[in-house]
Amino acid sequence: MKSEICNIKVEYFSEPIGLDTKFPHYFWEFVCDKDNVYQSEYRIQVISFTDELFWDSGFVESDKTFSVKHSGKPLEPDTEYKVIIESLLGEEHLTGVSRFRTGLMDEVSPQAKWITAKDFANPLFRKTFLLNKKPAIATAYVAARGFYELYINGQRVGDRILAPAMLSPKSFPNTCAADAYDVTSLLTADNNTIGIMLGTGYSISDFNPWGWVYEGEKRAWAAVSIQFKDGDHILITSDESWLTHSGPIISSSIYHGETYDKNLEIAGWSEPYIDTSDWTEATISEIQENILNTYTAPIKKLSRKECTELIARNDAVTFCDFKENGAGFLCIKVAGKPGAKVTITHSEHINPDGSLNTFTNRNAKATDVYILKGDETEVYEPRFTYHCFRYAEIHIEGEAQLISAEKVTIGAALQNDSDFYCDDAMIKRFYDNAMRSVCSNFMSHPTDCAVRDERTPCLMDTMAYEELCLHSLDMQGYYRHWLNNIYNQFDPNGCFPLWDGDIITLPKLMAEHYGDEDVERLMYPRMKWVVEKSFNTYKENGFVTTFGDWCAPIDNPENDYKKCFHFGGEAGLCAAIYQLRYLCELCEKLGIAEDKKYYSELIEFYLNEFYEKYFDEEKCCFSLGQQTPNLVALGMGVAKPEHREGILAALKKHIREVDEYRHYTGITGTRFLIRVLSQDTEGMEILDRMLHGTEYPSFGRQVLEYDATTLHEQWLNLEGMMSGDHPMFAGIFADYYRIFAGITGKDNYKEITIAPKLLDSINELRCTFHCVRGKISVNVQRNSDKYLIDAVIPPNCTATLITPDGEKILLGNGKYTTKKERF
Repeated sequence: MKSEICNIKVEYFSEPIGLDTKFPHYFWEFVCDKDNVYQSEYRIQVISFTDELFWDSGFVESDKTFSVKHSGKPLEPDTEYKVIIESLLGEEHLTGVSRFRTGLMDEVSPQAKWITAKDFANPLFRKTFLLNKKPAIATAYVAARGFYELYINGQRVGDRILAPAMLSPKSFPNTCAADAYDVTSLLTADNNTIGIMLGTGYSISDFNPWGWVYEGEKRAWAAVSIQFKDGDHILITSDESWLTHSGPIISSSIYHGETYDKNLEIAGWSEPYIDTSDWTEATISEIQENILNTYTAPIKKLSRKECTELIARNDAVTFCDFKENGAGFLCIKVAGKPGAKVTITHSEHINPDGSLNTFTNRNAKATDVYILKGDETEVYEPRFTYHCFRYAEIHIEGEAQLISAEKVTIGAALQNDSDFYCDDAMIKRFYDNAMRSVCSNFMSHPTDCAVRDERTPCLMDTMAYEELCLHSLDMQGYYRHWLNNIYNQFDPNGCFPLWDGDIITLPKLMAEHYGDEDVERLMYPRMKWVVEKSFNTYKENGFVTTFGDWCAPIDNPENDYKKCFHFGGEAGLCAAIYQLRYLCELCEKLGIAEDKKYYSELIEFYLNEFYEKYFDEEKCCFSLGQQTPNLVALGMGVAKPEHREGILAALKKHIREVDEYRHYTGITGTRFLIRVLSQDTEGMEILDRMLHGTEYPSFGRQVLEYDATTLHEQWLNLEGMMSGDHPMFAGIFADYYRIFAGITGKDNYKEITIAPKLLDSINELRCTFHCVRGKISVNVQRNSDKYLIDAVIPPNCTATLITPDGEKILLGNGKYTTKKERF
């Protein structure tokens, strides 16, 4: 294997187009055929489109390979650059090259107008223009209220779906996100046509009162920037010269589905040479919003799975079971007579008789309709909707035949090369279910569920499982976008550490994982606001009215979701103390002594409140020994050092004797089960029994009794407030990486520790974790008398292996194998 620089990123993404920053961050990694090599210096050069040196960092003595900020003159808008990374790795001089393109940076916005079509529900727009020479670089910038698809000369541009990204109206008032595409190869030295198809996005008419929505009619905005080798520059912008026409989409909604009539398609509608006599001029919209080039992980089609068993219910209805729940839609292949109609209904569950159970859809109809034109074979998949489903029924009216049905899984296109495997099928399945739920709910922003008439960006939910995501996915760019959106996303009437505290805890995690100190500085003013507002809220009514340990399985015979609020005071106080301790560390870093003093005083106040209200000195436990208060006190490091051993002993006793090894925890308590109980052999034995439990409440019951392939919102099933694809319980599975594989690190994983702890049911474990410095891998195998640990440590890092018998082995970086007698 040849040593080389790899995975070069600019502002968190590989070869991004449309960056809206003048001072981006640079990242790179290494693949190497040598052990124990370290970078001693680097150099970054940025080359302009005209092959001139734009910025040269010079050689910098440093081992840093991430979050290196551009410090030269500011980048220019709408410009392509080449970036060259040089590194002295050991004795090797390595060079890596990548490219990126900046966005508009507000330079072009006033020249383009928002356009709309007053008479069409889901309109098409087109504009034809002449070029006399082939472009050297062409970039299309597109924004829409509603979802859009972009076409150039009859070809679909890019592979994004459900675009553009939605921006929080509180953080970005009167502003719409714009996407950027390289369209150089699609333009000709002749007539060219740009086309835009619109569908309904997150509109104000939807059910969800808590989501991010737009108002007014569907509308589009576009600017195509075209540069030539001779220095000429042309800009094509949306205005009243564009033409519009109704399209084949009759209706679309992310909740209800899409109705598509192929008979209404216009052949060549986005190509230059068609008859446009029945097209009308577009209208300048009364709403003219600002444009922001927002770069985040776009939503894409991630995978396809054909249904291998199409079960005929009768001559008109076909049933599909795709064996896995998750977000997406069906792609069908049909043949039949003109006007035949295919109706597709989706659900997460089925009834005992095999019919669809659409309970978790709630008010969402989750139904797509396709009307055939009568071609020999027709393929349809919706453009502007998605559903969460495992099952589907396909109903045909008229003369038509279903040839095939394929599930297309969608979500944010996040790099996913971390993974966890173990030979305990149940333990592995919990992880797979968690990741499937997480990925189903990463759209342009995180959603609470993918199925019903909600799909809300819930701060409390995401905070519960962000640590898992940072271990399993490349989240830096996506979470930067999320933090920018929630900067002002707070209820002025109250502020709670388990909800609004995400603006504090997520920057903390990003600094730990990615070395992203800029995000800490950017978010600090809002962090301080959250602390002060939370304190005022606590003085008025405490934290007892909050969600707390949401969805814990406390006795609730009425199945009323409003009775699922538990331990708000205990969980809220622990979260507040945890966040304030981080802020003290941040103030030390930022040199804000006065704020640090204030936060220290608040910590003392909250800690006294927590102990006075909830601690039982005699029993050495919080709140009658129940799981969640003691788990969060230990897991968040709130319990005083002199009490920790006693609290842990009391917790284990309560789990054994009162809870009978079942985890009576909601989303806050569940995430700390592995971390807290794995501290000793007795705790590991208890944890083993809890994770393998199959009675209510347990993950095992969801799998064995309901064949769950995603995480449920409630420990109950199909009762009360329920979704079959809710990622909020996924937080516990971060400790598959941290505890079972034993991967932790300091200084953004410059110093790595590997200390695996296996449940008795696991004899083989394989884990890969892609940290900001590269891939760490740990493989553990054991039999009756020996165990073997293989580890791969990325270049530029050091590692310590702690074997299960307590021996510490210094590894450096490279590939290592350790054999020991069975522990």
